[in-house]
Amino acid sequence: MRRLMAQRGITSKAEYAAWLFLGTTVIGALGEQLSQISKGRDPLNMEDPKFWAKSAMRGGGIGLFGDFLFADQNRYGGGIVNSLAGPVLGSQVPAALKLTLGNLQELVAEGEAKNAGRELSRFVEANLPGRSLWYGRLAMERLIFDELEAAIDPNAAKSFRRIEQGARRDYGQRFWWRPGTTLPRRGPDLGATTGSN
Repeated sequence: MRRLMAQRGITSKAEYAAWLFLGTTVIGALGEQLSQISKGRDPLNMEDPKFWAKSAMRGGGIGLFGDFLFADQNRYGGGIVNSLAGPVLGSQVPAALKLTLGNLQELVAEGEAKNAGRELSRFVEANLPGRSLWYGRLAMERLIFDELEAAIDPNAAKSFRRIEQGARRDYGQRFWWRPGTTLPRRGPDLGATTGSN
């Protein structure tokens, strides 16, 4: 802000702001592609306008509330109330209530808690130390948490397929290390950045 105010004249200020926005968007684009690869997905198509909107948000040019211009969830999967409440109140408390009271209500009303296994697996995954380390997260997801979910959730295979179908539908994206598999079938398809996958 100080540098912006140091610019003389409205034209200089606008030019400075435009270059700053452009620079943060390009850095955000790099971060977005690396994030996709670290999650087992192929990079996003850079010719898609949605990619550049995500890159601007990731670069900080639009900020937290820009997330909600394009979706009802932020890039971390939470709504605006969850984002404003913070990490503990915004996500952990509702997840714990859903896991305990939600499954108890479902058990009483329907005779079985259909999603208890999936919710338990995801709750453990979200609260395990080291889970956010980018260099080990994907291996932990595929080798530990996907296996745990497959062992305790009879609908795990359907859930894994839905994740893949959602990525394909929303972004034309495929996984290089598919959910529910213990080994990657190939490396990331870098040609996907230009839509040539």
